[in-house]
Amino acid sequence: MLVPVPAQRTGAHDDATAPVGRSGRHERPVAPHGPARHRARLPPTLVVAALGALVGACVFAAVGRALVDDAYISLDYARTLGLSGGWGMYPGLTANTATSPLTVLLTGGVTALTRDAFAATGVVLALTFAATGAGLTRIGDRLGLPAHRAPAFGLSLLATSPLLLSTVGLESYLALALMTGLAERALARGRWTTGVLAGLLVLTRPDLVVVGLVAVAVAGRGWWKVALAASATALPWAAWSWWVLGSAVPDTLLVKSGVRWGPWDYANGPLLWWAKFPVATALIAVPAVAGLVALPFWLRSHGPRPVGAVLGLGSLAHAGVMCSLEVAPFHWYYAPAAGGLGLLAALTCARAQRPPVRIAATAGAAALAVTCVATAAGAVLPPLTSNWATMAQYVRIADSLPTGATVESPGEVGTLAYHCRCRVLDGLADRGSLSPLIESGVAAATGPAGWLLRLNYLRFRPVPPAPRQYRITTRVVRDPTAPMGTPWGPQRTWSLEAVPPAR
Repeated sequence: MLVPVPAQRTGAHDDATAPVGRSGRHERPVAPHGPARHRARLPPTLVVAALGALVGACVFAAVGRALVDDAYISLDYARTLGLSGGWGMYPGLTANTATSPLTVLLTGGVTALTRDAFAATGVVLALTFAATGAGLTRIGDRLGLPAHRAPAFGLSLLATSPLLLSTVGLESYLALALMTGLAERALARGRWTTGVLAGLLVLTRPDLVVVGLVAVAVAGRGWWKVALAASATALPWAAWSWWVLGSAVPDTLLVKSGVRWGPWDYANGPLLWWAKFPVATALIAVPAVAGLVALPFWLRSHGPRPVGAVLGLGSLAHAGVMCSLEVAPFHWYYAPAAGGLGLLAALTCARAQRPPVRIAATAGAAALAVTCVATAAGAVLPPLTSNWATMAQYVRIADSLPTGATVESPGEVGTLAYHCRCRVLDGLADRGSLSPLIESGVAAATGPAGWLLRLNYLRFRPVPPAPRQYRITTRVVRDPTAPMGTPWGPQRTWSLEAVPPAR
């Protein structure tokens, strides 16, 4: 008896009547009106993120051996956190002068894996470039742009800006990566994720809270979700810092406020930088001014308005806060405002639709990038600095200091502290040296600000300064071969003096 054998099911992707290809296998038929089947491709966002990480690694390779002194303060904190679990520039000497807790946490976490804070700084920089590239790609996609266009303009700006190249190791690139992500999430109306990024901005720099407030303001009816998520992100660290370190915000917010360089502060500081570094300052100003000019066009259009609000209004709000604090014109203080407006200018170029305008924007951006690279290549890196000595000069001084000694810094501590086989201290490293200034600042504060300041330092307990064995002193000289000197200021020489024991 013959029993019929049932036909074997071939599955959803097979078809017995499908045409046979060159391999002899059946091929899936193509729908008459559907797109042709292509080989699987990586998402554009992932590709751009990988390219962004490569760009960040190249940037670090170019300027990593010429970091400004304050960048090494972050490295000192990251090394202590990653290798010993402490919070300060040295193990066992707790401090709270890391202006960017998030930078220290990220770099310290990578340091725990690499056992090298310098290498960890390069890894974090590459990751921030990757995140910025991904954010720009998603913004461009939401604006209907080709996948490559927005990140091409934006990453070119970040990789060539004389200002940003002079802040490697600090929080500037991280702040701009978070601002880009915040703009993308605000554009996508992702309330909760917008809030998380706003909270991370506060942990990057407390004064960046105003950028988060702009994101709350443009969130519409869901503003409370943004505010709640931001608070839930930032408050745990603030509570821990208040309870353990005696201040919810870094001490530098009090120490740096109201401190000028003679007649110079944040508001008129660009004139000082123009006098010292005119070419670099002009190259920084061009994209910032272009972003400022483009801002009204972003705010006028309902669709991309959140991007203009976060990158444009947020940048201006941050500049306003820094002016009100009357801080000294450290160049990295300008990075959020100049960088945010520059990214807005880059996105404006990417949105150019008419071929003549697009060609002109591309040519202008390329010319600016090439000029920035040529300027940086022909200058002593970093392009901007207000330090008394270069990194290499400070390393030579650190190598000559007594091993195991405790030395009072000459006024700049980061590079010496990182490279010396001793302890180099000042108020940024030793909270005991900073205690009198904190107490006097809290006592002199009045009004609502004074009440908040006293609440912030409610758990602060002053400690005595750590004893010093030596101090480094400097003296201005006219010798061009002096062991200390940068394009910023006069040549200096230094000497090491013994500190008399306390009576």
